[in-house]
Amino acid sequence: MQAVKIRKIGNSLGVVIPKEVLARMKVGEGETLYFTDALDGSVRLTPVDEEFAAQMEQHFRQRLGRMRLTSTRHAYPLVGVYPRYFVAERFALVGDAAVGMHPVTAHGFNLGLLGQDLLSRAMLSARATGADIANPALLATYQRELRRATRPLYLATYAITRLYTDDRLPARVLRRAALAAGTGLRPLRRAMLHGLSQAGDSRSATFPLLGLLKAITR
Repeated sequence: MQAVKIRKIGNSLGVVIPKEVLARMKVGEGETLYFTDALDGSVRLTPVDEEFAAQMEQHFRQRLGRMRLTSTRHAYPLVGVYPRYFVAERFALVGDAAVGMHPVTAHGFNLGLLGQDLLSRAMLSARATGADIANPALLATYQRELRRATRPLYLATYAITRLYTDDRLPARVLRRAALAAGTGLRPLRRAMLHGLSQAGDSRSATFPLLGLLKAITR
């Protein structure tokens, strides 16, 4: 057992924790320690936020068993971004730089490949005819096609994210209705599958509503 003396530090009281104890706790300067209440009424000083672990257990309704935080916590905001322009003079955006999808639909990678394919097809076609691969008309066409292919899904993803992060009663009712419709209506299931797994020529994706109608009526 090691003892520490309570000292006056400024207008407060504090203790100096020995380096050996900090090493055993695997913490250093700038890190956070937590006071927690033990079952025997004592107070523990720990680098683990046990209240957070308990909240996670409750959130998952104990289905994952006992949980313990073993690292520092970090916040990674999940956001989507959609620029006003995809192109500029001799410049084009592709991938996440062009369409930053919210990960809720897991579609960002697909749209990244779509943009690369649309742009590379246009550039190869221009090169085959001896035209400038970065001419303004080519880039304008790429921007128009990529926007037409991605904006409906981006807006739909935004709406889904808003719906599933809203805990108000109307949103919960609408979520249940949407899940029931997705499970019971075959045309709607086909439409959702089409939106998440388009195949074939990427240029067909630049007419998403037409592809959606074909999927529903197939």
